[in-house]
Amino acid sequence: MKGEVMVYDKITKYCLKNGISIMAFEKMCGIGNGTVARWKDNNSNPSLVSLQKIEKFTKIPIKKWLE
Repeated sequence: MKGEVMVYDKITKYCLKNGISIMAFEKMCGIGNGTVARWKDNNSNPSLVSLQKIEKFTKIPIKKWLE
């Protein structure tokens, strides 16, 4: 699905801009290690809980991650 790839791409850009690894991003957000990679490969969809954790850490609304 396009939405998951978009979230993955936005997270990748966020991490590059902020000088952190995806693994560090996952840890800071409180989501499982490897979760973001599964979104890239379309093996799973971002859950609302994961998106809420990302929103809480980044202060970027969920809506922006899904646009």
